[in-house]
Amino acid sequence: MKFIKLIIVLTLILLLTGCKNSKASHIFLITIDTMRADAVNYSTRNTDTPNIASLSSGGTTFKNCYSVIPITLPSHTSMFYSQYPHDLRLYNNGQVNNSRHPSLTQLMKKNGFRTAAVISLGVLKTDFGLDRGFDKYIENFSPSVWTKSAEEVNRDLFPLIKDMKSERSFIWAHYSDPHEPYFPPYFDGKFEIWSESTNIFSISNSLYPLVKKSIELKPGETKIKFISKTASQIDSNPGLTITGVTYSDLIFEPEDTENIKVIYPGNLRLKGNKSKDYFSEDLESVFTIINNSGKLARMNLSFLYSLNEDNSSKKKLYLESVKYLDHQIGELINFLKKEKILNRSIIMVVGDHGEGFGEYLDNYGHIHYLNKIYSHVPFILYGKGIKKGEIRSDLTSNLNIAPTILEMAGIKKPEFMQGSSVISSKGDRKLILETFSPEAYFDAFSVIEYPNQIIFYPGRSENRTEYIDLENDPSGTITNNKNISANSRSKLLKSILSISRSITATKGKIGKRKRIHQDILKSLGYL
Repeated sequence: MKFIKLIIVLTLILLLTGCKNSKASHIFLITIDTMRADAVNYSTRNTDTPNIASLSSGGTTFKNCYSVIPITLPSHTSMFYSQYPHDLRLYNNGQVNNSRHPSLTQLMKKNGFRTAAVISLGVLKTDFGLDRGFDKYIENFSPSVWTKSAEEVNRDLFPLIKDMKSERSFIWAHYSDPHEPYFPPYFDGKFEIWSESTNIFSISNSLYPLVKKSIELKPGETKIKFISKTASQIDSNPGLTITGVTYSDLIFEPEDTENIKVIYPGNLRLKGNKSKDYFSEDLESVFTIINNSGKLARMNLSFLYSLNEDNSSKKKLYLESVKYLDHQIGELINFLKKEKILNRSIIMVVGDHGEGFGEYLDNYGHIHYLNKIYSHVPFILYGKGIKKGEIRSDLTSNLNIAPTILEMAGIKKPEFMQGSSVISSKGDRKLILETFSPEAYFDAFSVIEYPNQIIFYPGRSENRTEYIDLENDPSGTITNNKNISANSRSKLLKSILSISRSITATKGKIGKRKRIHQDILKSLGYL
């Protein structure tokens, strides 16, 4: 009798253990572009990011996750190959991934997973090689625009999920609403071009459209008007201020250059030293085109449009965009529930890099520096077999994304991958951060041995080395912190000098970009 009871108990244990460790049918990788770790409110009752908070409370949150590079394409490539950008020889946006190794997606596909992706920034287009291994890779950008809102991502994502729900699937959803421009997509502002009394172009000025327009000119004089209509959400909020409009690389190109003359309005002024970038504090600019040919003529017009907010408004708008994004993530969660696959899924949420709002050297944006505000990102694991409500403080990075997904899928990690799974390991002892010119001001390198960080800027003439105490400095911008011992500083300095010399000595050349890639980078504010 005792023997029979023992067999029953052992059988139950095996069954329960098997249920707990059984692999999820669906693995979702959600990457959020330009998402600072401190932009997430993890309180379950908050109204800013309640849906991300619900994933956190129902899963495991890694509070010390860092991106190895603050540039979108290299950061994502590091996620999919678990290699540093300098090893991938992919340093900037606009380069092409030429890795000889299989990507995470190729490994998933080889092991029986259907694969799909929806991206929302032009710098991740198929042109750049991250589409390897995906059965479907959805871009679907609107004309003149190289960004998509989270709602547009979900529009393309939900049919993919429905199509694959009966099979094992790996799906990557890339959201970029926190990325500049910070205006949420529901803002109702407009930018319009009028030729006399005819509206010839209209688009939301929440976007940075790359305008390319052919205009018909009658003989004599034609007035071309650029009109920006600010959103009612801005007009009704005294904390938000628009300073003007920028028309970058503004070109009027008449077919008949001898008989057609363009008179620019007096309210435009050159921006910086670039001869074709113009700024106006006025929201309306009128160009006079004189056609002396005596017949109908055509003129090509091109420029990058951007509505400019003042610096004090940037972070407020950024957080509004984060709030909008969180709502759309909630829509995704509800869709997974409706399709009855949430309980068979694992959801991984991670940022690709952070964003600065003037905390360091009055810098806004990312790319150029390696401080905490640019590299500290959210990282959450939720779903089948994941511990609930766990908060882990061990150091981790986007190098650990691919190994973690492979372990959750029951696939052996290949030797070339440099990261490790966060499921079976207890964090990284040491982490290298890097950023590279010409997209960055200069090459820069960092070592984190938590909680200590050293940042080294070889190209600077002064303040080339910074020591930062990450645990006691929320933004990671206080340099030469006295909390770091002399011995630790010495070790960090020796390490970073060796690493920077090695990487610099082997850095490959960044080739010339195609014109279309130049246009994409311009429209996203990278050039």
